[in-house]
Amino acid sequence: MVRSRPLSRFADLVHICEPRLLRVFLVSPWVVSTESEDFPPLVRLLLSVRKSRARLTVLTRTPGTTAHSNAVTLCERTPRSETLYLDSLHAKLYLLEANGLRAAMIGSPNFTPHGDRVQRELAVEVRSITDSDDAAALVEDLFLFARELMTDPSARFHKRFADVVV
Repeated sequence: MVRSRPLSRFADLVHICEPRLLRVFLVSPWVVSTESEDFPPLVRLLLSVRKSRARLTVLTRTPGTTAHSNAVTLCERTPRSETLYLDSLHAKLYLLEANGLRAAMIGSPNFTPHGDRVQRELAVEVRSITDSDDAAALVEDLFLFARELMTDPSARFHKRFADVVV
């Protein structure tokens, strides 16, 4: 159970796994980054994804604020990234796949500074290094849930992996 700075913890895990990182999913209605308030967990996560050449999938709501739009733009500038909008999204789920490790964090925090540092949030982190234990089954179910959300009829691709980012 993660009671303090859950998004910083997830970004730290992504960074630790950087040499063997394969894929990261950010599923959050709100992802925020502003020029006036740097959000180190998002920046660290994106740097690690870029360095590792991993795939990044962001599933969020259609941005309605400048801070949300800025964060989506930062994510989309990451090579091998894709962004989908699902306006009915309420789930918060952060997934990581690396050679030898799969991890999931699920809970209440949006991927925002408030979700990490200000509000009282709760998240559960599950890690698995095998394919055959209870943790592995739960992590697999969470990966499948993320994929289900991506195929929801109302989910819209904003940027696909093959899109060129200028």
